[in-house]
Amino acid sequence: MDSIRETQKKYCSLAMTAAILIGLVMILAGQKPVGKGLILGTLFSVVNFVLMGETLPVKMGKSRPKASIYSLGSILLRYALMAIPLFLAIKTDQFNLVASICGLFMVQLMILADHFIASILSGYKKTGLTNLGPQKPIKIISDERSRKNSSIDYSLPGARSDI
Repeated sequence: MDSIRETQKKYCSLAMTAAILIGLVMILAGQKPVGKGLILGTLFSVVNFVLMGETLPVKMGKSRPKASIYSLGSILLRYALMAIPLFLAIKTDQFNLVASICGLFMVQLMILADHFIASILSGYKKTGLTNLGPQKPIKIISDERSRKNSSIDYSLPGARSDI
C-alpha cells in the first residue's frame, strides 16, 4: 500500500507541477483559457489516478462477482469524474477544450516520460557512450545452396517436403 501511495505522490506531484508551470506560462502569454483548461484537466487526472490506486486493494479482497460489480462501479464513477472538466470546457469559454483533454492525460504523460528517461539512462549505463556504434555484422544466407549446406532447418512444421 505504501508503494502505491509513493507512486501516486511521485507522478501526481510531477503532473501538477508541470501543469501549473505550463498553465502559468500560457496565462502570462495571454492564453488564459488554455492555461486554466490544462490545470483543470490535470487536477481531475490526479483525482482519477488517486481513486484508481485507492480502489485497487479493495477489489483484491472480494469474490469474483462482487469484485466485478465493484470494478464496474469504480470505472463508471471515474468516467463521470473525468467528464466534468470536458463538460465545463464545452459549456464555458473560461476553459479551452483541447487543453483540458491534454490535462486529463497529464499523469499518463508523466509516467511515460519517466520510464522513457529511465530507459535512456539505463541504456547509457549498460552500454557506455563508447559502445554505441555498429555491432557485429549479421551473416545473411542469400542462395538456396547455402541454405541447404547450413545447419538451420528452414522447413515449416507440418509442411510436406516433397512438393
